[in-house]
Amino acid sequence: MTGLPIKRNFQAVLDAWRIRFDPTGLSSVYGLNRNFSDIYSPVLSAEHQGEFAHRYILGLYDLLRRITDAFPDVLFEACAAGGNRFDMGMLDFSALTPFNRKVIKKQVAFYKEHRLLLQFGRFYRLENPETPNGAAWIIVSENKNEAIPGGYQKLSRPNPPSLKILLDGLNSELTYQVTGRDEFMDIHDIEALADHYLYPLESFRTRAGGDELMQAGLGLSQRFHGGGFDETVTITGDFASRIYVLKA
Repeated sequence: MTGLPIKRNFQAVLDAWRIRFDPTGLSSVYGLNRNFSDIYSPVLSAEHQGEFAHRYILGLYDLLRRITDAFPDVLFEACAAGGNRFDMGMLDFSALTPFNRKVIKKQVAFYKEHRLLLQFGRFYRLENPETPNGAAWIIVSENKNEAIPGGYQKLSRPNPPSLKILLDGLNSELTYQVTGRDEFMDIHDIEALADHYLYPLESFRTRAGGDELMQAGLGLSQRFHGGGFDETVTITGDFASRIYVLKA
């Protein structure tokens, strides 16, 4: 029953926000900016003290579920100070659309497929994230037979130029097959044609030598200019990203 006063207090805060600031919607940041230490519960027996952290998360889920039941439009940002809590269960309270859920499922599958490279590969920063254009990086396997570069755009601009990313850490003697990760767009963003349809974006495939990729760069797909869209053209809005897989 100890969670009920917390729930009532949280609900009072959200009620006050809706009345005073935003009658149409709610947004809440639920942070975890300090790790727990010396955790225990006076109501748990000695043999059950190890369950405390798990019980806390279950209680957190229950609290958030109560709040979302009372405020269906609330949007939770499950902030965790840069990684103190990475809990996929929090996505249940993030107002995800069916499209979001399908895309996240594919992203998780991509990570699992390349888990060893992403965890243990060598990381190179290719473009400074403080630049106006965005950022780029690459992760290269120890034997340099595989790599995953990624490019990240900040704000979209009209009539954008073609882009190249100068890669690093590859074997200049090898030739790499470069394949873009499958990307999708919610069809509702352009036209209400079908519910929750994953509209496939550009298909990117090329072969290039490691020396070419590091000296001349990886030439990316032409970006959409308002007409002539096909599988060779990429649509990138604000804060868009592209990830590629290299295999020798």
